[in-house]
Amino acid sequence: MPEHADLFAHNDIVIAAPAGKIWEHLIHATAWPDWYSNSASVVVNEPSQLLAAGVRFAWTTFELQISSTVAEFVPPMIATTPSRSIHSRARDAAMSALFW
Repeated sequence: MPEHADLFAHNDIVIAAPAGKIWEHLIHATAWPDWYSNSASVVVNEPSQLLAAGVRFAWTTFELQISSTVAEFVPPMIATTPSRSIHSRARDAAMSALFW
């Protein structure tokens, strides 16, 4: 719940593109810094380098180092990653993508 997190950020955008195309950009997390300026140093702990159910990854956002695991993965609709920052007790969905 956002009200229980030390850090909560919410980004929202409407994109005129098919959900599958947007999904491809989201699961290529190492490329996030190319299009999302608040992300850096993304490391995906998976040989494919793609996000999927259970995949762990680390990244930096708003100058905080975040460790995330993909908890829910329903292509091309939902991906959620409860996360922990090594600098705080932040615990919430670092990435939640919904396409309807």
